[in-house]
Parts: sequence; structure tokens; C-alpha cells
Amino acid sequence: MIRQKPGPPWDTPQSWRAANKAVSCLLDSHRRWPGPLFETSTMIRDRIEELDFLYRQLCTETCPFCPQPCCITADIWFDLKDLIFLHAEGLPVPANSPQKLRGMPCPFLGFRGCGLPRTTRPWICTWYLCPVQKLRLKKHRKDLLHKINLLTSEVAGLRRQLEQCFIRLGAPVK
Repeated sequence: MIRQKPGPPWDTPQSWRAANKAVSCLLDSHRRWPGPLFETSTMIRDRIEELDFLYRQLCTETCPFCPQPCCITADIWFDLKDLIFLHAEGLPVPANSPQKLRGMPCPFLGFRGCGLPRTTRPWICTWYLCPVQKLRLKKHRKDLLHKINLLTSEVAGLRRQLEQCFIRLGAPVK
């Protein structure tokens, strides 16, 4: 049996729209009773905004000179947790999933980097630190590396919690 490389569960425009509609409908039916899911999404947003502040200088120093930019080489997509977060926070959802043709850059890559605000990017685009960035931080800014790792770990845990809250929203009441 040939194992295929995992990919996005919504790899067509129709499945992308259907996934977003399903997430949006379930969250909208619970919005009048804000609870743990919406509190968790706000905590995630706060930490991503803090990470964005930390990454701005780092990316300015490393990305323009990178010999192998991740925005060109990596295959990325929004996972379910990303969609839940975007809809829970009322953030704009891109019209398309960021799938790209092999060898082509991410469709959101612009002249000055990503065209999406960090809060609306797939999580992988925020938590991934390339080897050049890690080395720079280890040599010159261990404190910043520690802070990034701490925030990244917190967001990862909060994203698991967000997904569990979302699953409970859709569970039948007993």
C-alpha cells in the first residue's frame, strides 16, 4: 500500500467553503452564550499578537536573506483549529485555502512577506522557526527564544482546548 503525504481535508474550493460554513454555523448558534470556547480563542489571539510583535524584527533580519524561504518550499493549509479560531474571533477568513502548486510560493506571499495578518495565518506559519532563526536566537537572544517557545507552547495547548470546546458544542445534549 502506498501512503500518501497528508494534506488538507478541504482541498477543493467547494470543500473549503463547506468547512467554513459548518464551523461558522455551529459557532453562530452558540455566540449568544459566550463561554470557554470564546474565552479560549481570545487568549489565543492575545498570544499570537504578542508573538507577532516578537517576530517582526526577527523576520526582518532573517527572511529577506533566506536561501530557501519556507513560504516557497512548505506545503501549508488551515487545520480545523485554525478555522475554529478564525470564526470564533470573527476574523476574516481567506477566500481560498493556501494550497499551492509544487514549486510555487504560497498564494499569500507578497512583496513584503505574508499578505495575511499573523492572526489570520495558519498556525504553522507562526509556530515554525526556521534553522536560521533558531541559530540567530540561540546566539544572540536566548531570552527571546525562551519567550517565543513559551508562548508557542501556550498557544498549542489552548488550540487543543479550543478544539475540545468546539467538539462539545456539536455533541448532543443528554
